[in-house]
Amino acid sequence: MIFSESFVTLPPNLRGRDLFVGDLEGQWKLLKRMLDLTAFDVSRDRLIAVGHVIGAHPDSCRLLQLLVDEPWFVSVRGCHEHCMVVAAEDPEVAEEWKALDFPWATELPSEALEIMRKVAVGMPAALEVPQIDGRRVGVVHSEVVMGATWSDVQRAVLTKEDAAWFYPGTVEQCLLAGYRRVCAAVSATTGEDPSSIHPAERARLTEALSPVLGIDMVVCGHIFVGWKLIRTESAIWLNTAAAAPKGRLTAVDLVNGHYWQVGHRREATRVIRHIPQGLPDPLSWMYYQLQPGEVVDSARIEARRMKFRKRLLRGIRNQQS
Repeated sequence: MIFSESFVTLPPNLRGRDLFVGDLEGQWKLLKRMLDLTAFDVSRDRLIAVGHVIGAHPDSCRLLQLLVDEPWFVSVRGCHEHCMVVAAEDPEVAEEWKALDFPWATELPSEALEIMRKVAVGMPAALEVPQIDGRRVGVVHSEVVMGATWSDVQRAVLTKEDAAWFYPGTVEQCLLAGYRRVCAAVSATTGEDPSSIHPAERARLTEALSPVLGIDMVVCGHIFVGWKLIRTESAIWLNTAAAAPKGRLTAVDLVNGHYWQVGHRREATRVIRHIPQGLPDPLSWMYYQLQPGEVVDSARIEARRMKFRKRLLRGIRNQQS
């Protein structure tokens, strides 16, 4: 399903389940396996993706066509799709699009690629999905920038300027490629005693893990967080590197508290138990709150952010290779 609006609120699904799925990266076969595994009922259930529907795999075209053909499938726009859209009008972004090295994109006739771009234009920047348990769930490709509210997300409109996402700062750029919240979430999984963490780092963690005002839960993708899901009290990240040889595709049912994973190879299949798994316990932002009298150096916070980002990106490259 595609839309003309940049922000879309779906009606509650009163007949079946809402399954939220991580970055697909063109992996049609993994998606088909996931639909079989979850006993997905196209007449009752909905599949809601976090973007990066397209990737290096040539089946990317089939997945975009699925968005057009099927009312049960919807996705927000990821930076891959946005780059494809903007590349048609901006030569600099066109070079970035080529650098993504999607072979199918160079082999497609220009008319077919233009049709795909029009489909990507119909992918909203963010979704709101009311759940039958009363929670309002937001869906974005990467994250909501720290300090922004859900109202800011509702007003966001993606433009060609947002394709320059390497150092995201605006609401729109962070929807496509933000990393600060997920960096904090990965850092917090160590379970380190807060008293042993420098106040500047604790301030960073508290800010990044705190809820987004105006929404109950935000479902995110983009940054690979490892094979195990990471979630806070108000956010969950679903990118488990579906395109990597040892990668997995992850789907979550938030109402019932279950998730599933499928992999490419038999070795991965043995690791992944094909029964619904319970969601992990959430990380609490209050765990890292500063104590009265503690002083924080804002420059040191930023330095730690950049240092951790470089370490995270290096780890992603190592784990996906």
